[in-house]
Amino acid sequence: MTILPDGEGYTINFVSGKTINIYNGRNGTNGSDGKDGKDGRDGKNGVTPVISVKKDIDGIYYWTVDGEWLIVEGDKVKAVGADGLDGKNGSDGENGSDGTDGTDGITPKFKIENGYWYVSYDNEQSWEQLGQATGDNGLNGSDGDSFFKGVSMENGYVCFILNDAESTVIKLPFVSETELSMSVEPGTLKNNISAGQERTLLRLKISGNVNDADIKYIRYYMTNLEYLDLSETQLVSIPLYAFEGMTRIKEVVLPKICNNVGDKAFANCRILCSVSAPGATIPASAISSCENLERLECANIKGKIENQNLELILMGDNLGKVTLPFAYNESQTVMKIKKLVFGSTTTEITNSIRYNDYNMIDVTEIYFDPQSEIPVIEDGIFTKSDSLRKITFPASLTTLGQYAFHQCKKISIVDMSQCVNLKEIKGDNTFSSEVIDEFLIGAAVPPQTSEGPIRSKSIKVLKVPAESVETYKKSEWRDYAEKIIPIGN
Repeated sequence: MTILPDGEGYTINFVSGKTINIYNGRNGTNGSDGKDGKDGRDGKNGVTPVISVKKDIDGIYYWTVDGEWLIVEGDKVKAVGADGLDGKNGSDGENGSDGTDGTDGITPKFKIENGYWYVSYDNEQSWEQLGQATGDNGLNGSDGDSFFKGVSMENGYVCFILNDAESTVIKLPFVSETELSMSVEPGTLKNNISAGQERTLLRLKISGNVNDADIKYIRYYMTNLEYLDLSETQLVSIPLYAFEGMTRIKEVVLPKICNNVGDKAFANCRILCSVSAPGATIPASAISSCENLERLECANIKGKIENQNLELILMGDNLGKVTLPFAYNESQTVMKIKKLVFGSTTTEITNSIRYNDYNMIDVTEIYFDPQSEIPVIEDGIFTKSDSLRKITFPASLTTLGQYAFHQCKKISIVDMSQCVNLKEIKGDNTFSSEVIDEFLIGAAVPPQTSEGPIRSKSIKVLKVPAESVETYKKSEWRDYAEKIIPIGN
């Protein structure tokens, strides 16, 4: 529904594509002065037919004029055009053709012309006069009545209150397009989205190809957008400030071939919850001031990142290599997040360790996807993660480096139950947690270890394959003999 120019009435837009123009009554015109000094008599009040709708016994609403049915060619006129009847099916037989569809019903249209109401039943091919809409000539003729008493919106409906004795209310569902999928060529997105869609679209999925101009259009014109899926485009790079400051955006999905995300790309997107960019290295600045971000999937992260509600999923570069950020001194924390996940495509982890460097990665949980192909976790890779509570290792693991989780003093669960090929846990300082509630190993053959993988013996339960319990009790793990039980118990 839109207001006509100068407030003279309304245009009602129906889902079928048809419209009704409704005009307010006009003021009566002044009469000419009486001759020879006599005043002209007061003009008669403008007479506007009371146009309304009323439901008949068949349950259908029909138009009324002054309380009586509006009759055209002997039939009442429905308030909304009915759908055309389907054509009959073609007769049975070989390659019988279908009957043609019936034509669409036509919604009546109204207008005021030369002071009279007119109605058209044939898409404005012809018009039938209904009655006077403006006051007669005369001094100070009174205003013509408005067709509506009021128009409001409530609970997804536009409510039209008609100017009849019963104040009849017509409720029409308010329809706005909130989801759209389309394929575009570079630089053409703005030509495929209407001004109305710019305001109402909440979810947009694009395939084909887009360029920087399309990204800029999304940022500046699609201000209510919440979900953007570009996973099926050929986009390989996201420019600087691409979606910066989009106040309503909640989720963005980029294609796997996108390998670069510019600085500040999502900065200040305050309610952004999820970003998926599995092929891209993302600078920490790209998500600055995204305090509600809960999930970030990318190839690698570059720079200091701090968000204690964030789950970071690292997929590795095109060879599966994950390069963790590193610090030059032990006082610097380069990553402080809730959960660190190594995705299914990862094959190697490094943190560019240097002499006296400490990789200050402070997370609550570390999880390796079961499909990841990481055979070795290097020495000292997660040293001094003060908040780390739980680690779940991949089935591919064969060797765990010395000091890998050294000085991670709050680990309570070490889950190696999938590590059936685990061969070695190096050194006696691999884990140095004060208390480990549960330690699980899936290898049937006890992995080698020098003096025990845990410096203290404050492990509460060591779970191993049921058939290997006695083997573990007689192996290098014998210090924990009283605590060894079968997995599953």
